[in-house]
Amino acid sequence: MIEFRALRPDELDAWCRHCHSVFVGDVDGYFRGHFEMDPFKDTSLIFIAVDDGEIVSTVCVFDRTIWIGGRAVRMGGIGEVSTKSAYRRQGLAGKLLEISIGAMNERGMPVSVLFGNQALYQRMGWRFCGTSWTVVDAAKAALPEGLSIRAFDEGDLPCVMGLYDLFAGRLDGVVIRSEAYWKQWVLPQWRKPVVLARDGQAVGYFTGQKWKDAYVVDELCAAPGMERVLTDAVAHTAFSLGCGKVRVRSALLPELSGVRETEERAMMVRLNGEFCGVADSDALVQRMEACAGFFWVDGF
Repeated sequence: MIEFRALRPDELDAWCRHCHSVFVGDVDGYFRGHFEMDPFKDTSLIFIAVDDGEIVSTVCVFDRTIWIGGRAVRMGGIGEVSTKSAYRRQGLAGKLLEISIGAMNERGMPVSVLFGNQALYQRMGWRFCGTSWTVVDAAKAALPEGLSIRAFDEGDLPCVMGLYDLFAGRLDGVVIRSEAYWKQWVLPQWRKPVVLARDGQAVGYFTGQKWKDAYVVDELCAAPGMERVLTDAVAHTAFSLGCGKVRVRSALLPELSGVRETEERAMMVRLNGEFCGVADSDALVQRMEACAGFFWVDGF
């Protein structure tokens, strides 16, 4: 008989082996590293199905806190959903997701986020949260005197943390990042962060990567009044990398004019329980659509 329960700390290695065996192609050691770098790691939020002593399916809940309407709200991120091939289509993942929803409710997590598009998630109440992109041309740009573009340095972290709180904090659904979370989770996963500096001090930053002919911005924050200059810095960086276009999530720079594109089936959100000001999962989608741009590094 299959047993459903939380993972015990002494089973972490077995759980990592299970995840690695299901997600074929992932680097060996990835799941252990992913777990250890999380400052809020908790094996009691990893749920497993066990058959004759073997882990055959799992769902992990990542403990996070986000902004909704200016309030700090606990959020459960769903990740590592995986079932061995011989045990699929038996309802194991659905049962583990039910257990996860119950655990999130017990721990006061009214909001849940995941990344995927399986029909199972829709049946269980998650709703797609589309992302709007603005596409502009890459171009050489001359920055105003006193401003420069350079690689991020760890000494920039205090300024960058402040920029994030000031700029990103206006978006519903953005993860609240503690200093420990920045150092343990964000910085190791950032892709070539770039700083816009004035007299050496960061007044804006962005991260991204080249994808085909475009430079795709993962994250972007600017000090008040520096949004336009930061946009020029992004366009200049893209041009220097040989990219013809820049793709920026529209919510990050709503005033930016360009071609609009929509990615509809990426992030999914769910209202687990009652929350002041949000009636249901569809209403939660409307609140959180703008924040989807920040979930590349905050994802699970």
